[in-house]
Amino acid sequence: MAEGRGAHWEQCAVATTHARHQAVVAQLGRELRAVGCGVEFEMTQGEGGKAVKGRREKGKFVQGDVVAALPGGKGTVWMDTTISSVAGMVAGSQAGSAARWAYDEKVKKLREAHPTVHPIAWSTSSLMDGRSRRTLVESLRLSAAAVDRVTAAMMIAQAQSLLRIRGGIERHRAARV
Repeated sequence: MAEGRGAHWEQCAVATTHARHQAVVAQLGRELRAVGCGVEFEMTQGEGGKAVKGRREKGKFVQGDVVAALPGGKGTVWMDTTISSVAGMVAGSQAGSAARWAYDEKVKKLREAHPTVHPIAWSTSSLMDGRSRRTLVESLRLSAAAVDRVTAAMMIAQAQSLLRIRGGIERHRAARV
């Protein structure tokens, strides 16, 4: 692993990405429930726009990582979460933050097929795109502290993943001695 043999680093990146995503989705659900929203995860739009359980399949897009039914039947907000690596952006060719770039890329992807889905975008450095923050604070009535807790959950999951990777490397080295 440490010497670059195998595809371990690629798998570590996948594990970290998955951990961050799961942490964001779970914490966002907790925060939305705390303000009285009904919450569903991994949903797709069925007949008449009704939310039905989605299935992740290669090449198939599930429209809502998190779907929030507003209190009092005042509507439904569909959200697709995304986290972009600062290092993953093409160096020098993207103006602005990785969070802004991630939001813009998600909008391009969603624009025609799913125009009612709101991107909720962060960079791996914890910066949230301002448009995502506005959706959470203004449309869903989350407090700034609630939004910060969702961001913190992402950062904690990222750090825990790094520690697991580091532990694996140390165990691998110790076994070779």
